[in-house]
Amino acid sequence: GTKIAVAESARNIVCSGGIPLGVTNCLNFGNPYKPEVYWQFTQAIAGMGEACRKFDTPVTGGNVSFYNESPETAVYPTPTIGMVGLVEDLNHITTSYFKDEGDVIYLLGEDKEELGGSEYLKVIHNKVAGESPAIDLDEEKKLQDTLINLISKGFIKSAHDISEGGIACALSECCIINQEKQIGCAVEIPIKSRRDFTLFSESQSRIIVSVSNEQVPGLEQELNQANIKYNKLGIVTGSELKLNNLFSVNIRELSDIYYNTIPGIMSGE
Repeated sequence: GTKIAVAESARNIVCSGGIPLGVTNCLNFGNPYKPEVYWQFTQAIAGMGEACRKFDTPVTGGNVSFYNESPETAVYPTPTIGMVGLVEDLNHITTSYFKDEGDVIYLLGEDKEELGGSEYLKVIHNKVAGESPAIDLDEEKKLQDTLINLISKGFIKSAHDISEGGIACALSECCIINQEKQIGCAVEIPIKSRRDFTLFSESQSRIIVSVSNEQVPGLEQELNQANIKYNKLGIVTGSELKLNNLFSVNIRELSDIYYNTIPGIMSGE
């Protein structure tokens, strides 16, 4: 889990066109005198160290918070990672949202249908269970290095990693995260075994990118040379998120859910 936290932090920086440089942390756990809590803490330290060595991001500081618990339960083990990076060329700054009608959408990386500890299980089924997704740090580093190379060569118009909520949530964010110019998409995602597994899996080392149509041949050539698994998902178009002929949602509705749900709850609406 902590390796994933470090890897996602690095992935977010790379998706922005930057090079990861260093890490700070905030490690939150229950009573360390309880064997299971101390085990969680030691494993978190080991995972953070392994990942930071892989991404060459030294830990510059941080803090540890223990005894975060009530008589009934403790907080989830929560290693929080903050990472800083460097954009070496301002022309390489990359944002997560779709840009223009007709751009082609690709998924970089492979879905392994992993729902353990996922938002889907928690929110829809009220279960916190299962093993966390696996992560291969060598594959993750190769993906990140490839994306930085693609950005530096001018292929990438947008890049957004897949994390909480899986590919369905990531695609929604790509449509609405830029409130000044929201734009839909039409995609076909390969279903492996079950729809919900595919849509909400939180498998690591996956990134959604968009490119202009004329860049497609060059992009695929670069990905093949780097031995990166990928799928062409569809195109940027219209005012709806259309997914596999399963559903179509207007981006205004998605935007309202994304931006107004918490303010609505807080105001009692």
